Amino acid sequence: MGQETVAYYRDLFVRQHKWVRAMARRRFGIGVADADEVVQRVFIVAYGALQTQSVKAERAWLSAITRRVCANERRNLRLRREMEAQYCVSTPQSGPEARLWANDIVRALSKLDSKQRELVDLTCLEGLTLYGAAGRLGLPLRVAETRLQSAKATLCRHLDGAVPVNPTKR
Repeated sequence: MGQETVAYYRDLFVRQHKWVRAMARRRFGIGVADADEVVQRVFIVAYGALQTQSVKAERAWLSAITRRVCANERRNLRLRREMEAQYCVSTPQSGPEARLWANDIVRALSKLDSKQRELVDLTCLEGLTLYGAAGRLGLPLRVAETRLQSAKATLCRHLDGAVPVNPTKR
């Protein structure tokens, strides 16, 4: 990639990132917490596309990219909510039951290997999508998916109450 393309990309980001963020929020319904991640994904796609094409109408081009990225984000959010509902575990609010339950969770997490634990931390604690966690770890999506399924199976084996709410729906 030439220096002029890199300079153009940098200028494109400086000129348009606020517009892309505002459009993602207002037009495509992305929440405040997810807007910056959407902007980042839009410009990653734009950077890759700039290597093979030139752009005449920047905003129309960025609007098309933003629409696809936002659609993916909404789909991933819906899938994440469905998974959370499927694997919902009732938790004691306070007292000795809560401490015992927390100890059980810590014990179950200790059964995971370091690679599984890292993936569980990114997806469950940091709230990344599987796609985002795979990207951060530099893993193919299929490897991350298999690793997370294995981690979930291990956790379910070691936690009595952590079974799917509807085990027939997978």
